[in-house]
Amino acid sequence: MDEYDLLVKKGNIGIYNSCEVTELVIMEPNKIYNLYTICVFQEKNVTPKKHQYDRFYKKIDLDECSICIFQYELKLTEIKENFEKLIHEYKWISNRKGEYSLKDNDLRRLNKQFIPSIDNNRLNHVLKNNFYSGSYILEFFDEKKKFDFLTEDEEHFEKISKKINKKLPINLFKVRDRLGNFIFQFPVNILNVKTKVASDSWESINFNLDWHPLIKDQSPECILEVDSTLDNNHIGTNFEEYDGNDFQEVNAGNVDSLVNIKIWRKNPRLLLYSDSGHYIKSIGLSMSIGTHNKRYFMNDGEMEFISLNSKDFESSVKNQEYYQYIENSMGIKEKELLEKTLSFKQYTPEHGKLEGLSDLRRLIRENGKNGVWLWDPFLSFDEIINTLFYCPFMGVELKALGSIKSYVRRIYLNENVQNNFKNLSNEINSVQDGLSENEFSNFINGLKENIDNINEYFQRDEDAEWILEQKNHFKNLNSNFKGLNLEFRIQQSKKAHDRFLIFPGNSKRYEQPKVYSLGTSINSFGRNYHILQEVLHPQAVVIVFDKIWKESKGNLIWKYPE
Repeated sequence: MDEYDLLVKKGNIGIYNSCEVTELVIMEPNKIYNLYTICVFQEKNVTPKKHQYDRFYKKIDLDECSICIFQYELKLTEIKENFEKLIHEYKWISNRKGEYSLKDNDLRRLNKQFIPSIDNNRLNHVLKNNFYSGSYILEFFDEKKKFDFLTEDEEHFEKISKKINKKLPINLFKVRDRLGNFIFQFPVNILNVKTKVASDSWESINFNLDWHPLIKDQSPECILEVDSTLDNNHIGTNFEEYDGNDFQEVNAGNVDSLVNIKIWRKNPRLLLYSDSGHYIKSIGLSMSIGTHNKRYFMNDGEMEFISLNSKDFESSVKNQEYYQYIENSMGIKEKELLEKTLSFKQYTPEHGKLEGLSDLRRLIRENGKNGVWLWDPFLSFDEIINTLFYCPFMGVELKALGSIKSYVRRIYLNENVQNNFKNLSNEINSVQDGLSENEFSNFINGLKENIDNINEYFQRDEDAEWILEQKNHFKNLNSNFKGLNLEFRIQQSKKAHDRFLIFPGNSKRYEQPKVYSLGTSINSFGRNYHILQEVLHPQAVVIVFDKIWKESKGNLIWKYPE
């Protein structure tokens, strides 16, 4: 039996009488093609009207095209015709008077997938109401992904996705890998499941199965599975045949930690339910003893008051249990893994510069296939040679962004010196009567000459001198520069002080960027107390870097090839 017929058959996983179709299409003046289409099977009986949108029609205008949203309902015979047309001819029958919105063979049909209703499943951002027992899907995957004009600019694509989300509860920004796809969603609606710990011993799970009225008297043969894991160890596992009652207890031996639950239909072998999570065993309440003491202090012209609590406290959970000791210790292993992969590493003066540079070069070797961007306000020739020149990937973009060298502090000192000389001049002027006119004039002229010399020294264009020095370093470097595609710019803004090693990813292949916060400049990396840490939300750093990089186009230091 074909997977479509297996899933749509009455009572296998659901009761279906119709299908709701939602199309998102790109409409250009002479072209129309699929952005995302989902067909959700439902129990509802419908009498659809051809070439009409029973639900709604929405339009989002972009610069050179529009995104149109069509929603309508079809009978099972009609959606089956659409499905087979998609399989055999790679064409889609839209409700728009028989027009085909798809005319290519870039789709790959994937085998059936079960999508559980858990929160951290990305696909649930583009499925409909997958809240209960989960859904099966049949998916036609677009492997060409001709949507660069939408996804290349992250901020732009996020804004478009939010506009769509206001009209339709899907989030294409988070699930961009599904752009161009067709998904047929078969929600499991023949039963609702509730589970809870069966006893105080925390050994069993109690299942409550509520079957659909149409099959309640003939519920299928099933297997109930419970698997409890702690620190990657299976600490309690069991599966039992369903006894046909509304309530059934399954003893796994131990359900103290993460519990994975599945309900399998035996014939045909289909998954009807899957869930993972922790059951709440006890609620700890920390109670601190309040006092009337307050700390107050002046901050930026305003008086701040902080209510103080005593450091003595007591908890309603008096004794820590074995599994809590294990869970609390799992972070030690995680830290070792993070250090091994360089997702997190702490440096001390004992590590040394060579170890630090070796780690950076390793990151570049492992992640630099799409380019490497280095952002450090104290960047110079030496730091670039020690990092970006070690990238083994030919022709990838290597970007180095430093800052204008600032001598504000020294100029400020110069101003103080001049003021001191002026004060001294005023004091001498007050005793002018004690000097001859010629002696006084010579002394004042000497003071002015000293001030002019100091001013001339500090007003030298040392930025220009530094830039010339950097250019000469690169020009005189003994290298063939083979495979190098490097540009070194300096930013005018003095507001960016963090140091980052950025791997920009590839928007065409939907490869996400990776960003590492360096904690210190390259010139001291590995020699001081600092932390190398992978950034959890790298795209935000990429966007800011790209913005400042474009603003710094006129501040080129060196480029190869020219």
